Parts: sequence; structure tokens; C-alpha cells
Amino acid sequence: MAKRREPRYIASMEAYPFEAPVAVRYNDVDSYGHVNNAVYVSYLEEARVAFFRDVIGVRGATDFGFIVARVEVDYLRPLQLFDALRVGLRVEAIGRTSFSFAYQLVVGEEVVARGRSVQVSFDYEQQRKVPVPDTLRERLLPYR
Repeated sequence: MAKRREPRYIASMEAYPFEAPVAVRYNDVDSYGHVNNAVYVSYLEEARVAFFRDVIGVRGATDFGFIVARVEVDYLRPLQLFDALRVGLRVEAIGRTSFSFAYQLVVGEEVVARGRSVQVSFDYEQQRKVPVPDTLRERLLPYR
């Protein structure tokens, strides 16, 4: 019988006021039997989209008034097919034209990865960055 591995990083979602379940799909798994590192960025996106749907009220793909300027991921342990993944999200900072999110990816009681993304408010018609709208800023603040 396999020895149960103790979690290296114990999860606490207290610092992440928004949480989204994310399915680990069969096509996420690479030939080594674990989730490919590039897929973790998609998991961050899933949580970000859920946040914008549930908290900000975005209803369609053209409702996103920002572009992603930066994404970073710290990998703590491999994800496997059928892991029950939860992604916690919090607002890390809100600037004049940008805002950042911090993420925690958790399976059971273990943190499997951490991430961060920076979004820049963007006017697609004028193709330039713009100030973060006051209505968005107000909705982001409680999740800081």
C-alpha cells in the first residue's frame, strides 16, 4: 500500500476572498502523466473569468475592458488528472491604469501553485490604455 504523502504547503483560503472550482481535463495532462505547466495559466484565466462573471457582472467576451499584461506562476507540486482543483483569487493592487490579482491553486488541503496576473484597462477602439473605471475600482476593492 502506498504511503500517504503529507502536504508540503498547507492551504488557507482566508486571504483569497473569491474561489472558483476548475476542472482538470484529460487533455491538460501531458505524456508524463501530470498537468502541463502551460495549462496552469489557463486555470488562472478560468478563475479570473469566473470572478468577472460573478462579481463584476461581465456577460460576454466583448465586456472585458482590459488586456493581460503579465502572468507568473510558482509551481509547488504536479497536478494530476481528476484532482479536485480550487483556485482562490484576491485583488493584490489597483493602480491608475492597471490592477493585479494573486492566485492560489489548491487540491484538498495542499497548495499546488501560486500565481499573479497584471491587467491593464484598455480601450480597444482607440488601442490604448485608459484609467481603471471607477465602477470597476469599487467592485475590486472588497476583494483586496
